[in-house]
Amino acid sequence: DVDGEDSTVDGSRSITTGDSNPGGNPGGVPNTIDVDDVRVYRDVTIVSGAGNDNITVEDTTIGEEVSPGVFAGGNLAINGGNGSNVVKVDDVVLVGSSLAITTGTDNDVVTVSNTTSHGPVTINTGGGSDTLLLLNNTFTNVAGTNTVAINTGEGEGSVNVIGGAYNNLSINTGSADDHDNVNVAGLSYTGVIDIQTGGGNDNITFIIVAGDGVSDLSVDGGRGVAN
Repeated sequence: DVDGEDSTVDGSRSITTGDSNPGGNPGGVPNTIDVDDVRVYRDVTIVSGAGNDNITVEDTTIGEEVSPGVFAGGNLAINGGNGSNVVKVDDVVLVGSSLAITTGTDNDVVTVSNTTSHGPVTINTGGGSDTLLLLNNTFTNVAGTNTVAINTGEGEGSVNVIGGAYNNLSINTGSADDHDNVNVAGLSYTGVIDIQTGGGNDNITFIIVAGDGVSDLSVDGGRGVAN
């Protein structure tokens, strides 16, 4: 287990763990990484090996505005590797930079909530039946060009984007004949929402999604029945 709590880091912080199931042992103990209530003035990078991992970053501010409009650091990168991973990012402020979450094969659960990033956000969960929840985040910039890109790969994907503010949002659940669920509700956006669910019978739901009058919405349910 790795636990960083209630501390200040003047530079960057990097956390790397090995495989949680060495030799392919399915009974291996999951890696647990918890970054809680930390002030990091540059970047945070978390890399976990193969196997089941629990990764949490919460109540944390990353990066620094060194002068008006000039930023240093502010990148949060999480790579959970293969295995069934649970990744939680909650109440995190990325000062002027980006968020990247990557997981491999198997079934993953990713939650990002109450988080602010004025730079690009990318979430790639690879194969497997993955569940994603984005809740009440602010992913915008002054120019209105910020991007959020979600790719769940092959396998049944469940993507829920609830509340918050966005410029541009893209969701791609892979091209296979899977049953995917995409729910977008209660958010505002100023650019483009683009959803592609590939083949298979998919459910796509929009509830009270507010554009600014010049924004665009594109949905491609692929081959199969899209509800």
